[in-house]
Amino acid sequence: MHGQAYSAQSDNRNALNAWKRHVTREAVAAWGEAAPLAGAVELHIVHYGETRSGDLDNLNKPIQDAMQGVVFVNDRQVSSVRGGWRDIEGEYRVRYIPAVLGAAFSDGRPFIHIRVWHAITTKELD
Repeated sequence: MHGQAYSAQSDNRNALNAWKRHVTREAVAAWGEAAPLAGAVELHIVHYGETRSGDLDNLNKPIQDAMQGVVFVNDRQVSSVRGGWRDIEGEYRVRYIPAVLGAAFSDGRPFIHIRVWHAITTKELD
């Protein structure tokens, strides 16, 4: 998804809300007709840009909020968030790149790559 993420701590509430609407539209387009995931989910969110902007936890929170009801039912289901920031101008050796990720790189604009899956749960040893 192209765009510069807005922090949950942003003073510009209009821009933050517009960003959330953009994320929701992109999630709907990517998720299609599938029902939101039930149960625990894990997220991998990587921000690609020229400069790092802001605290990742605060940048990821609006993304999680915007995906509620589309990708998962409620953001309380998120048991793990991994990812980070990467330089869009960096050199990467890639094998078997997803088409959507290749297209985002070739565009040249900052973008965010998000992967979501069911969390793997393990039982505690007694």
